[in-house]
Amino acid sequence: MARRWWAVGVAVALAALLAPARPAAADAARPGNVESTVTSVPAGAPFHARVRGGDSFLELQVDRGHEVIVADYEGFPYVRYAADGVVSENQQSKASYQNKTRAASSEGPQALNPGGPPEWKQVATGGVYAWHDHRIHWMSPTRAPEQAWEVDLTVDGQPMKMAGRYGPVDAPSALPWWLVVLVVAGAVGWFARRRHAVGAAAVLVGAVVAVPVVVSLVRLPQSSWLLGALIVAAAVAAIAALAVRGPTGAALAAGAGVALGLWGLRRTDVFGHGILVTSVPTWVDRLSVALALGTAVGAIGATVWAFTRPPTAAPAPAA
Repeated sequence: MARRWWAVGVAVALAALLAPARPAAADAARPGNVESTVTSVPAGAPFHARVRGGDSFLELQVDRGHEVIVADYEGFPYVRYAADGVVSENQQSKASYQNKTRAASSEGPQALNPGGPPEWKQVATGGVYAWHDHRIHWMSPTRAPEQAWEVDLTVDGQPMKMAGRYGPVDAPSALPWWLVVLVVAGAVGWFARRRHAVGAAAVLVGAVVAVPVVVSLVRLPQSSWLLGALIVAAAVAAIAALAVRGPTGAALAAGAGVALGLWGLRRTDVFGHGILVTSVPTWVDRLSVALALGTAVGAIGATVWAFTRPPTAAPAPAA
């Protein structure tokens, strides 16, 4: 039985360590200090528009039975929402390549003919699609100005416009949250130094607190499953550690801490940015990361201390 739990611990640790090395989803939304919003759409328009991920994606949801064509930056057809809900991109539009990344790193082949007949390629169904629209966000590393934006559309053959605005948001101080990390790490390490179950329980709590954040993240366009996989790995290893005693249980608790800590390390940018990409309250997102890092450091530190401390000397026999 002990060997089986050792195998589980090794598998969890390897999965947690290797997961961040795999390629994540292309240009997923990240925390920032610019907020973009849709401010107006034509009255009675058969679609709903919103900005996802702070200022990362423009999402359009078109009602069935209506055709909407979104113009690119040059006024040519870019995205078409058909009446049956099928969404297509014009492969002859430069925007189909520019919008793959937030930085517009590619303009596509030189032989493109944006003004010619569209070459439609299906990209979604259900009448919902989101893309990196470079009209709705600030692309310079300098502080963003207050800026209005517009997007041209053709709705059932009629030209329309929707408008929005983006602007800067002050970044909060990250120091208070790093202090929370230190306090939690110290508390978990102190109480778990003799009983690994305490560290495992703390990691499990940290993983549970992170679940609403993970659910919110995976609902974003181009989201990655890797961060969610780390939370699942942490929870599984923590539960296993609670069921096993001795060095094996301690090793499992440490593996759970590694998985949870990697999740927290990948998300430390939430501490110092004003706009977060999750839909949960900002303090919940930041607290989940602080708890993840603190419990991870405490659980791992307690395990290292338990395995490296000198053995307690046996009491001398009575004379």
